[in-house]
Amino acid sequence: MNELGISLDDVNLFKAYAGKEYRKDVEDDKKISDQLNKKFIPFFNSWGKSLVEQYFPGGTFLFDPKSTNPVRSGGLFKNYYWLQIFPMPANENLAFTLSFYPETGFEVRIDTYKCGTDEAPVSDKKKKEIRENYQAIRDTENSNIASALSIEEGLAMSMEKLVEWTISEFKKFTPTYEDICKKLGLEMVKNGQSDRRDTSSVNKLNHPLNQILFGPAGTGKTYNTINYALSILDGRNINDPQTENDRKIFKKYMDEGRVSFVTFHQSYGYEDFIEGIRVDKNDQDQLTYDVKSGVFQKICDRAIGKEAVEQDIDVVLDEFAAEIHNKNLKLSTKTGTEFTVLSKSGKDITVRTSTTNELYISKAAIKAYILEPSENIRQNQAYAWSIAKHLQNSRNILKPVVDSKTQPYVLIIDEINRGNISKIFGELITLIEDSKRAGNKEQLTLTLPSSNKPFSVPKNLYIIGTMNSSDRSLTSVDIALRRRFEFIEMQPQPKVLKDIDIKELGKNAVSNILEVMNKRIKVLLDRDHCIGHAYFTPLIEDPSLENLMHIFEKRIIPLLQEYFFDDWTKINLVLGENGMVHTMNLDSTLFLSMNPSEIEHLKKRNWDVNNYLFQDAPLAIKVNALKQIISPKQDYKIPKPEITDEEAS
Repeated sequence: MNELGISLDDVNLFKAYAGKEYRKDVEDDKKISDQLNKKFIPFFNSWGKSLVEQYFPGGTFLFDPKSTNPVRSGGLFKNYYWLQIFPMPANENLAFTLSFYPETGFEVRIDTYKCGTDEAPVSDKKKKEIRENYQAIRDTENSNIASALSIEEGLAMSMEKLVEWTISEFKKFTPTYEDICKKLGLEMVKNGQSDRRDTSSVNKLNHPLNQILFGPAGTGKTYNTINYALSILDGRNINDPQTENDRKIFKKYMDEGRVSFVTFHQSYGYEDFIEGIRVDKNDQDQLTYDVKSGVFQKICDRAIGKEAVEQDIDVVLDEFAAEIHNKNLKLSTKTGTEFTVLSKSGKDITVRTSTTNELYISKAAIKAYILEPSENIRQNQAYAWSIAKHLQNSRNILKPVVDSKTQPYVLIIDEINRGNISKIFGELITLIEDSKRAGNKEQLTLTLPSSNKPFSVPKNLYIIGTMNSSDRSLTSVDIALRRRFEFIEMQPQPKVLKDIDIKELGKNAVSNILEVMNKRIKVLLDRDHCIGHAYFTPLIEDPSLENLMHIFEKRIIPLLQEYFFDDWTKINLVLGENGMVHTMNLDSTLFLSMNPSEIEHLKKRNWDVNNYLFQDAPLAIKVNALKQIISPKQDYKIPKPEITDEEAS
């Protein structure tokens, strides 16, 4: 018995009875059907449950009653088991189907549900039409919505490996589940109800190619990029709470290269983002000047299927260097000049002519001619061109497949407004527009300055940026950037904190405190400088009064100092005049030339943090100070610390 719970003997038993007459009055027939169900139904339950947990959070799976029944209609033993998975958002007439056939093995596919089959159409006109349209999509030349695994391969796997294989195949399906729903005119549903989400919520079908999440600090912009990325990649509902499993799935997408993450900063440039010349040393301790792709070019290449090919070429070049280790390979340039190719280290590639010493040849230069064949040889690259020609003719090197209707890819740019957009994007800022993407009518292709390679942005690449609106207002963002992105505002969400229960204050106290303070900030300053709920999320793990006071002392008050440029009067108003900041006694001897009225005026400006309240004050005083934020009292005065007789003396 393997980890799946089914063995080759079970499969052989299934195969022996599949499609045969089931005799209700024969005890052996009942035993056989029970035996098969006892093995295959738990297996399918485990398979379906694991997939929903790992790949379809919020989704559901079910056995069709016919599937768990011992026999099919017509009184015959069943000839396959099957199970449907409905993702979230999902449609009740379209499902991911898992099947097992005793003759062929394991199969996964996208298929209709309760809409009949090719051999047995239903009478319902609408469902019949859905099935016919599905058949048309399935039977197109480029369709790929089914995959199979042999019995031997499947039985050799653990459940973990089988699930990994299934997910991998689902990701390759073209068109996608969402694409098929759209083509069939199926309405996305949730728990049997039409998905009536707010129009601000975006799913995979209508997600903008370029979007920026903006809002004050601590509102979860970076955190929510996971939700938005998963919405694009597998249709996750943006409004659903983020789970640990979501984060695991997101990490897996990053490991696979489907998601890239970069943070802009003031020194970040075109060379980091697109491509640039990097200085390095080879094995012979010689300086090399190779063109290196930046994060944007890399994910664009992955999105069009180029990266996998590049990786293959890298392997070919490494193998080539090893093959010519201490050997001489004679080649000729385009003009007929003979030269020798060799590798003393087995890693680097060098050439030797009758008139020159050994010259180092960049693998990147060779690879560039393989990926983009050209008869135009760039300066000082005649040898690289000839080596590329040799490898193309002597080895099976595949060219990249540019197909932008395949899987979506996501580039997340954190703090996008902190970088110099004109410097980072350069002339490529135009290429990210929807209409200018590869494959569209107005497609633009530009030549990159360092590599001289043609470059365009694929239409299956989504860009998600984040921007702190308290750091820089929208009006000051580069107009070229603003025109090409959709902006989604993210404001503080006090409801995230509603379940925090600090026993001295009760439930909802923290969320109410945040809500009241932000109302005051909007009046005294603006909405871009509200306090984000993330400042208080440490209370979820440690809902103590001491922790809340610590957050105010070390995070909230310093933030307010920054926002109001040390205008302590306004800071005090935001805090409900609760004594966390207070005026200090002023030593009049500091300003001997001033009269008493002037001194009194200065006293009102002499503010500071009330350390006594945060450190030594009794618990009751701290509780009153926090409650004061929500319900200010005009005559409230924070008690001064008691002075001992020793201190008084």
